[in-house]
Amino acid sequence: MIPDLFDEWQDVCQNKHQGNEQSAEAFQTKVKPTLRQRQIEVLLAINNAGNQGLTCKELAKDWQIGMNAISGRFSELKRLGEIEPAGSSRQGSRPYKTTQK
Repeated sequence: MIPDLFDEWQDVCQNKHQGNEQSAEAFQTKVKPTLRQRQIEVLLAINNAGNQGLTCKELAKDWQIGMNAISGRFSELKRLGEIEPAGSSRQGSRPYKTTQK
Protein backbone atom coordinates (compact mmCIF):
# COMPACT_ATOMS: atom_id res chain seq x y z
CA MET A 1 0.00 0.00 0.00
CA ILE A 2 1.27 3.46 -0.85
CA PRO A 3 1.84 5.65 2.22
CA ASP A 4 -0.55 8.57 2.51
CA LEU A 5 1.94 11.39 2.05
CA PHE A 6 -0.19 13.58 -0.14
CA ASP A 7 -1.35 16.02 2.54
CA GLU A 8 2.20 17.38 2.49
CA TRP A 9 2.83 16.83 -1.23
CA GLN A 10 4.61 19.70 -2.95
CA ASP A 11 4.14 21.00 -6.45
CA VAL A 12 7.17 19.73 -8.39
CA CYS A 13 6.90 22.76 -10.71
CA GLN A 14 6.91 25.22 -7.81
CA ASN A 15 10.36 26.61 -8.67
CA LYS A 16 9.46 26.97 -12.33
CA HIS A 17 6.34 29.07 -11.77
CA GLN A 18 8.00 30.96 -8.87
CA GLY A 19 4.98 31.20 -6.62
CA ASN A 20 2.49 32.23 -9.31
CA GLU A 21 -0.89 32.08 -7.56
CA GLN A 22 -2.72 30.63 -10.57
CA SER A 23 -0.17 27.83 -10.94
CA ALA A 24 -0.30 27.04 -7.23
CA GLU A 25 -4.11 26.98 -7.35
CA ALA A 26 -4.06 24.72 -10.42
CA PHE A 27 -1.85 22.24 -8.55
CA GLN A 28 -4.15 22.24 -5.51
CA THR A 29 -7.40 21.93 -7.47
CA LYS A 30 -6.49 19.90 -10.56
CA VAL A 31 -3.33 17.89 -9.91
CA LYS A 32 -3.25 17.00 -6.23
CA PRO A 33 -6.78 15.48 -6.00
CA THR A 34 -5.99 12.81 -8.64
CA LEU A 35 -2.28 12.34 -8.00
CA ARG A 36 -2.56 9.23 -5.87
CA GLN A 37 -4.89 7.46 -8.33
CA ARG A 38 -2.52 8.19 -11.22
CA GLN A 39 0.41 6.86 -9.19
CA ILE A 40 -1.52 3.66 -8.47
CA GLU A 41 -2.29 3.20 -12.17
CA VAL A 42 1.41 3.51 -13.05
CA LEU A 43 2.39 1.25 -10.15
CA LEU A 44 -0.04 -1.45 -11.32
CA ALA A 45 1.37 -1.30 -14.86
CA ILE A 46 4.91 -1.63 -13.52
CA ASN A 47 3.86 -4.51 -11.27
CA ASN A 48 2.20 -6.30 -14.21
CA ALA A 49 5.52 -6.17 -16.10
CA GLY A 50 7.07 -8.49 -13.50
CA ASN A 51 10.80 -8.72 -12.83
CA GLN A 52 11.73 -7.46 -16.31
CA GLY A 53 10.28 -4.12 -15.27
CA LEU A 54 8.87 -1.34 -17.37
CA THR A 55 10.37 1.92 -18.60
CA CYS A 56 8.58 5.24 -18.73
CA LYS A 57 9.09 5.20 -22.49
CA GLU A 58 7.47 1.75 -22.83
CA LEU A 59 4.48 2.70 -20.69
CA ALA A 60 3.96 5.95 -22.57
CA LYS A 61 3.96 4.00 -25.84
CA ASP A 62 1.53 1.38 -24.45
CA TRP A 63 -0.85 4.06 -23.16
CA GLN A 64 -0.35 6.24 -26.26
CA ILE A 65 0.53 9.33 -24.25
CA GLY A 66 3.59 11.53 -23.93
CA MET A 67 6.32 10.53 -21.49
CA ASN A 68 5.91 13.90 -19.80
CA ALA A 69 2.43 12.83 -18.68
CA ILE A 70 3.80 9.97 -16.54
CA SER A 71 7.50 10.58 -15.88
CA GLY A 72 6.63 12.47 -12.70
CA ARG A 73 4.76 9.43 -11.41
CA PHE A 74 7.90 7.32 -11.86
CA SER A 75 9.90 9.91 -9.88
CA GLU A 76 7.30 10.05 -7.13
CA LEU A 77 7.08 6.25 -6.87
CA LYS A 78 10.89 6.03 -6.64
CA ARG A 79 10.89 8.66 -3.89
CA LEU A 80 8.20 6.72 -2.03
CA GLY A 81 10.26 3.51 -2.30
CA GLU A 82 7.51 1.72 -4.24
CA ILE A 83 9.64 0.99 -7.32
CA GLU A 84 13.30 0.13 -7.89
CA PRO A 85 15.59 -0.34 -10.91
CA ALA A 86 15.10 -3.60 -12.81
CA GLY A 87 18.27 -4.29 -14.73
CA SER A 88 20.05 -2.48 -17.52
CA SER A 89 18.68 0.40 -19.54
CA ARG A 90 16.63 -0.38 -22.62
CA GLN A 91 16.78 2.08 -25.50
CA GLY A 92 18.14 4.74 -23.18
CA SER A 93 15.50 4.28 -20.48
CA ARG A 94 15.87 2.51 -17.16
CA PRO A 95 13.25 -0.14 -16.38
CA TYR A 96 11.64 -0.23 -12.96
CA LYS A 97 9.88 -2.97 -11.03
CA THR A 98 7.82 -2.85 -7.87
CA THR A 99 9.79 -3.04 -4.64
CA GLN A 100 9.47 -6.36 -2.88
CA LYS A 101 8.90 -5.64 0.80
